[in-house]
Amino acid sequence: DPRKTSDQKQLVKIIVERVIDRGVLAKVEDLELERYRTLLSVLSAPRRFNLAMLQDLIEQYSPQYKLESSLGYIGIPKQLDEITGALSWSMSRSGFRVDAPVRNVLLLKMKIEQPDEFYALHRTLARANEKLAREVSGSDRVRYLREFFYHTACDPDQESQLPGLLEA
Repeated sequence: DPRKTSDQKQLVKIIVERVIDRGVLAKVEDLELERYRTLLSVLSAPRRFNLAMLQDLIEQYSPQYKLESSLGYIGIPKQLDEITGALSWSMSRSGFRVDAPVRNVLLLKMKIEQPDEFYALHRTLARANEKLAREVSGSDRVRYLREFFYHTACDPDQESQLPGLLEA
């Protein structure tokens, strides 16, 4: 029954195993499987990301995969896309994105299995987008505000503050 928490965990486990592990990550060697699974999960939280955000998210939420140099992060999007086919550049969002079906499965998994990390990621992304929205103008500001409101709405602790934020 998908309405029961225990059954939700079982269903998500089955979906992740069939769609993500056997499909998206099928080409990944066993030694690298956890790394790719973790990176895709963390990078699924933002609807789009640039290299700076990629580095920040990895260093904050997957520190075991932190790289020695900032330049090392440049190759991660290409690696992820070549091995999984689930990452692409979005012209309309001016950033990389995990393809929606993969992103939705991984977000659902994180929300059910690691809710604290799920909400922490959204809070981090809301703060980052709010900061960026204050620094720019025009269509970039609109894009950052849209992302700020999206991530704020994903966190039930912050959702109640949305009416006040909209009025301000």
